[in-house]
Amino acid sequence: MSIQVKKPSVLFFVMLFSFSATLQAQQYLADVEPISWYQKGLDLLDKQKYGAAREAFEEYMERDNTSEWAVEAEYYVAYAALRLYNADGEAKLAEFVNKHSSHPKAVRANYELGNFYFKDENYDKAVAYFEKAHARNLSPEERNTRNFKLGYAYFTQQDFYEASPYFDQVKASNSAFTNAANYYSGYIAYRQSDFEAALKDLKKAEQEASYAEVVPYLIANIYYKQGEYAKLQTYAQSMLDASGGKNQVKNLPDIMLLAGEAYFMQGDYTKAEPFLSEYATLRRPEAPLMYRLAFTQYKTGKIEPAIDNFKQIASRNDSIGQFSSYYLGLSYVGQDNEKFAGSAFEHAASLDFSREIKEEALFNLGQVQVAWGEHGRAVQSVQRFNDSPPHR
Repeated sequence: MSIQVKKPSVLFFVMLFSFSATLQAQQYLADVEPISWYQKGLDLLDKQKYGAAREAFEEYMERDNTSEWAVEAEYYVAYAALRLYNADGEAKLAEFVNKHSSHPKAVRANYELGNFYFKDENYDKAVAYFEKAHARNLSPEERNTRNFKLGYAYFTQQDFYEASPYFDQVKASNSAFTNAANYYSGYIAYRQSDFEAALKDLKKAEQEASYAEVVPYLIANIYYKQGEYAKLQTYAQSMLDASGGKNQVKNLPDIMLLAGEAYFMQGDYTKAEPFLSEYATLRRPEAPLMYRLAFTQYKTGKIEPAIDNFKQIASRNDSIGQFSSYYLGLSYVGQDNEKFAGSAFEHAASLDFSREIKEEALFNLGQVQVAWGEHGRAVQSVQRFNDSPPHR
């Protein structure tokens, strides 16, 4: 008896094919699912969703910790933790560097740790990590960021020798840090008395609004130290004109003072007076400066303001008081006010800080007493003058 074999129906083949395809699809999904978590983590990082990104990378590592992407995922977990300020962020990145020191991401780990500690103003650790993040493995923008922050970290430690080369590299670039690098480099040169180099850098930094307020005082100081008083006067006047008389430039009073003092020391009272007067409108002068201001006003014929300023310090029982009283007396004589002049000369003559001023005050006191008609007192003043030891 022959056996008849029943041929499978078309439906059977369809079902068999579908089952096989399902098995293949499931196997395919099993193969690609881990990488999908990795890709998801990258997408979340781009969106700065660090918490979700960390979870995605950790999910990937649980499913696949042997592939070429596993090390990358380990880095991103640590990076996300650092950006979230998770307690384990620093430790994870440091561990990554130790485990994979030759991996390209180790450079990035050091760079990110440097940024992290720089932001927290922990400059010792910032230096340590930035020094390990070799610039050649960073993008141009990252190199400038790393070099500037490394230079600044050394700068805060007063280590100008180490800071300068990093600022110099940034100065040669066209980056967001270029003007800042010019400022700090110029400041270092100023501290080291390399005034020409300092001027070159500071004038560049001055073009940046954020430094335009602080640079002028340094530049004015350089002109003062160089003895470039004409340049100092021009520069100080430009600062005064630019500020419209308002203290918009930091240390504007001190810039005015530098210019005034420079001309005072030269005996050029006409040029000194406007700057010293401007200083006095911006900041109350101490007694020594008040004397110099009053003296320049006296020497330039501005007697009324000179009297007002001498009066504020003439009653002192020190050398400033003696000199101020004497010139206050002379100022009153110029106004034919012998009575007030006599009181001023009397105080100057009562002090012994300057023998010359004492003698001149006694002589002038006698003259004004004669003008009053007080001849007896005038004789006494002349006698006091004659009894004074000769001035040497």
